[in-house]
Amino acid sequence: MPNTNPRIPIPKDPESMLALAGDVHKKHEELGTASPLLAMEDFNWREVAPQLATATALQEQINDLENRLEILYQERNRHLPAIKGALASSRNLLKGVHAGNLKKLGDYGFTVDHTPLAKKKTIQG
Repeated sequence: MPNTNPRIPIPKDPESMLALAGDVHKKHEELGTASPLLAMEDFNWREVAPQLATATALQEQINDLENRLEILYQERNRHLPAIKGALASSRNLLKGVHAGNLKKLGDYGFTVDHTPLAKKKTIQG
């Protein structure tokens, strides 16, 4: 038996919502004076259309910035292995040099944590 009351969701994410709004507005414009959306009282597509255009342009800028940000993350991450290696080697060397007073590593910016490691909880079945 076919469903006589199907769900027709409105996307929650802004990009998909703007895409759907663009499709609805396009169809509304194609139908012109025959559009059933002219019967709406609370919202008017003629008034919403400029907001849709602005929001869509902003979304395009957001997408461009996200793409640029991804490239920047990749460039930064290329340098991290060498930096992490230098930090680990420095820490290990300083632990040997200052074995009697590990707090001295704090002078270099390291956090010296004297608290014991928490015991791992075992799951009993």
